[in-house]
Amino acid sequence: MKKLVLIIAIAIASLAAFGQNGYVDFETLGDIQIKTKLAHAKAKDASSPIELSLFFQNTGTTEVIVCYELYIEDEESGEIRHSGHKKIKVRPGQKQMGKISNLTYELVGTKIEDYTNGKKRWYFKSLQIKDAVTDEVIATSSKTEE
Repeated sequence: MKKLVLIIAIAIASLAAFGQNGYVDFETLGDIQIKTKLAHAKAKDASSPIELSLFFQNTGTTEVIVCYELYIEDEESGEIRHSGHKKIKVRPGQKQMGKISNLTYELVGTKIEDYTNGKKRWYFKSLQIKDAVTDEVIATSSKTEE
């Protein structure tokens, strides 16, 4: 029984570590680390859609709400996608990320290079951290496009 519990604990730790693989630092606002990841929906299929996954980690001691609006643009076709106004609660020490937290967005097209060379782009129109109790704004990103 002890071996089974140990195996399960190791498996969970491995999955948690692997799940963060590929995220790139975007910004730290207050006590919230924000990371992003561009990847194909199916890791081994370069023709599968590209997805943008968000990662929020609260390193502080206060529960916060991450508020954001995300835009995805294809300047060639004129297509624009909008996430809407999103609010994600993050407890102290908690990580919210990717599909499991509903923080993954399908991007336009199937080539990651289109996003790295500027043909297509994604951006935050707004990104704020609020205190979960008082609703007071703690930090606002300077990396947004109004």
